[in-house]
Amino acid sequence: MSIDSDDAKKAEHGTDGATPSGDRGWAWVLFVLALVGTGWGWWGLMRNPARGVAELPARSAAMVLDVNTATVGELCALPGVGETLAERIIEHRTKRGGLRSVEQLLAVQGMGQRTFESLRPFVRCSEPSWVTKDAAGRSTQ
Repeated sequence: MSIDSDDAKKAEHGTDGATPSGDRGWAWVLFVLALVGTGWGWWGLMRNPARGVAELPARSAAMVLDVNTATVGELCALPGVGETLAERIIEHRTKRGGLRSVEQLLAVQGMGQRTFESLRPFVRCSEPSWVTKDAAGRSTQ
């Protein structure tokens, strides 16, 4: 191979032989794909922020919700509870005038035993407003 043919190839490809321009093109493509993938993940989180909160691996013991006063957003933060199930919990509690025990959540459509067991440590049940007490502080109903 002659020196002249190497010079001709370099002139033809527009490089000095160090790095072909095609390699830099692929690097840019990969960089753009990484940016798009990262943006896609953030976009999904922004569309459903409760999902990100609900998927937190650990919860402190201080995070205990009262199912008789919790909002849809608060209920969505519980493991296994999405917006639909949270709305059903509120509808169920409204129809009943409140819940007397957390076990009554099992009567909510869509609440299975596994979901109930996963959220049980994070919920409590205050007495519904319709429960009256006698002078000693005991429930009369």
